[in-house]
Amino acid sequence: MLRTLFVILLLCLFGVHNPFIASADGQVAELDAGKLKVTKTVMLEDFESYTEDAQLAKAWYWPRHGGGTRQTIEKTHKSAGRQGLKWEYSTTVEETTHYSPICRVAKWDASGCNAAQFWLKPDGSGRQITFQLNIANAKGNNIHDLWQTVYVPKKGDRQGRIVTIPFAALEHNIKYADSPDTSPVFKPEALIEIAFYINGRNDEPGEGTYYIDEIKAVQVANLEIARPAPSPGKPASP
Repeated sequence: MLRTLFVILLLCLFGVHNPFIASADGQVAELDAGKLKVTKTVMLEDFESYTEDAQLAKAWYWPRHGGGTRQTIEKTHKSAGRQGLKWEYSTTVEETTHYSPICRVAKWDASGCNAAQFWLKPDGSGRQITFQLNIANAKGNNIHDLWQTVYVPKKGDRQGRIVTIPFAALEHNIKYADSPDTSPVFKPEALIEIAFYINGRNDEPGEGTYYIDEIKAVQVANLEIARPAPSPGKPASP
């Protein structure tokens, strides 16, 4: 049975719900978000256009850093339509390969949207997944103006779910920016890249498979961010 998960950032954390949110120690707390009213949807990727694995792997590419990855078309584990993404990954204890990344570069106008959604089926490993968006600068150039958060599924959890991420919950990551011309606010109209990273510095290394489908930008009319009481500690992101 499909669970709808609502993911909220708190102190750079990413959690789940049925709906759930994450507290600062990575634990989940109940959040009544079952009445989300989606009034607008911009499909960023539904994986329906790919006819072969090589075509998909070229679009959703490995950026030549991090651990191993293999991206293929998935016909069984998907949200809707004919197919989704099967992402096989491998990580190690080494600093340069403790995570596995994939990226998709394009141009999307998500004006009017206030959240992102994607369907996710984890593999039971409990390894965190970082969701990252890149926005262009005022001239339309890629300067690696990154906005991100992380989600930590529970160990043993292999159930598919829709993850909803409010844009207001994204952490601004300018560590890798090529220019000081970064935006002080997230600009959904200027999306140029979507990236996912599996595994954090505190996760056990290993191999596994995550499935992803239907990545969207949405406008939620009744979106509210609930904030549980903070507590020390947080999962490390790549």
